[in-house]
Amino acid sequence: MKVTLHNSCLAYLAKHNDSESLIEEVRTQALNAWENRGKDVSSTRIMVNIPSQYGQKYHFFTVSPYANRKDLLSVRG
Repeated sequence: MKVTLHNSCLAYLAKHNDSESLIEEVRTQALNAWENRGKDVSSTRIMVNIPSQYGQKYHFFTVSPYANRKDLLSVRG
């Protein structure tokens, strides 16, 4: 299954720290959360640790299927 990042997610990551490793972590967490959700759940949320110069921050992102496609997840922030 593929994971796409919505513009709101990309904008948030670009404002704080858009390193490839952080983007890959968001994708990995999204896929894991989706695979571990309940079968009747249509969306789930993940909490991602966002590094900052003043310590650590956390941000929630929503993971849901992209439109009606079963092979693509969308992460919104």
